[in-house]
Amino acid sequence: MTEANRHPALLLDWLTPIYDLFAGFFMPEKQFKRDLIAHARIAPGHRVLDLGAGTGTLAIMVKQIQRYATLFGTISILSGQKLCAPPQSQL
Repeated sequence: MTEANRHPALLLDWLTPIYDLFAGFFMPEKQFKRDLIAHARIAPGHRVLDLGAGTGTLAIMVKQIQRYATLFGTISILSGQKLCAPPQSQL
């Protein structure tokens, strides 16, 4: 990712490397995401759009649970929206 299209977590550069740890401390993020995935009933061949994907942890969890789903994520930070599909090697 180039510096021009990089967006720090919560717009704070210092928080980006520790965002997932920080979020996990203040909210039961993993359990919330597991419940969300279970409720969605994602099946092989489904296409999943993660709006506001942030660090991508939800997309990674979906892929771990349903490896034959296709995932897309958007990042929407003040400057606009980006659509991306993570490389399969990362999931």
